[in-house]
Amino acid sequence: MLRILLAGIFGRMGTELKKLIEATPDLELAGGIDPLATDATNPLAAYPIFSAAVTCDCAYDVLIDFSHPSALSGIIDLTERTRRPAVIATTGHDAAAIARLREAARNTPILQSGNMSLGINLLLSLVRRAAAVLYPGFDPEIVEIHHRNKLDAPSGTAYMLADALREGASRATAEDESTDTNTLELVYDRHERRGVRPVPEIGIHSLRGGTVPGEHAVIFAGEHEVITLSHRAESRDIFAHGAIKAARWLVTKTPGFYTMDNLFN
Repeated sequence: MLRILLAGIFGRMGTELKKLIEATPDLELAGGIDPLATDATNPLAAYPIFSAAVTCDCAYDVLIDFSHPSALSGIIDLTERTRRPAVIATTGHDAAAIARLREAARNTPILQSGNMSLGINLLLSLVRRAAAVLYPGFDPEIVEIHHRNKLDAPSGTAYMLADALREGASRATAEDESTDTNTLELVYDRHERRGVRPVPEIGIHSLRGGTVPGEHAVIFAGEHEVITLSHRAESRDIFAHGAIKAARWLVTKTPGFYTMDNLFN
């Protein structure tokens, strides 16, 4: 039986993950963490729910975090205290937060990803390959759309796709010293700029509305032809199943910082 501590248990993804855990015979919900919790001994649940990671004292095998970037510090403290693996699926973390996760991963297995979907992680691989072949002859753009309640824009996945573009482009220009892929600047707003599109940039466009779980497209626009690689999430179930797959895998690993690439490869 794999005992899971779920951070963000009352959120959209927390709700989906809770249902999946409760419906899976060899999984057990050991407890939850959510700022909306009012009593760690919630009488309506068969497990304790804590308002913050600092007050969490239940026994568990692995933590899955679908909460909020502001909760990460407490979650890392808990992970360091318990030395239990953690799957960090919340998006919107800055470089300092990722650096702290890497530091904590010296003592316990931590997997961090901006997207738990198998399809998205395959898309990342395809984007790297396409950029290696097409750049700099094709201009790359990223378009993503999410539901109206999503807090961060661009999405964490959009940034992952931009990183994949840069990685692929660096392969394409490895022997060309005149081209520096570090100049592939991310551009979010062009409304004040008049002039031709510079070659070394990646445009990122975020749309928000309705109840869309998530759609991402990477467009390579060349001379007289356009190539589009895209992914559409039709249900949040895919992220919940991906998180469980990551948790099952992570509990078998030694301390270290992992991504979904490590899992699939």
